Amino acid sequence: MTVNQIIGCVLMALGVAIMVLVVWNVFQLDFVINRLHITAMADSLGTLLIFAGAALCLGRDLVNLKLILILALQWVTSPVCGHMITQMEYAVVDDLGEHTVSIRTEQEEREDV
Repeated sequence: MTVNQIIGCVLMALGVAIMVLVVWNVFQLDFVINRLHITAMADSLGTLLIFAGAALCLGRDLVNLKLILILALQWVTSPVCGHMITQMEYAVVDDLGEHTVSIRTEQEEREDV
């Protein structure tokens, strides 16, 4: 194995480890928006590491261009999907205020003190 392949394998292992930790931690959270936030933050890093490792293992190849295009598509569509799910949750859940903290409420509490 070459040095590039070893570094690529380490990067892919780190990406998979991040994804596994995220999946395990998602079940620890109760509210959907919290789950969405942790997955949206980690899937970008996990896929970046996995694709970077795959690109290093493959060397200079046309497949690397495809990996970059897939990563770019994922980075463009992931925030849009997260925003749509959050908007749906905001429209459907009646007791959303119990799960969130309003900045205005915190400022009013500071003024009262």
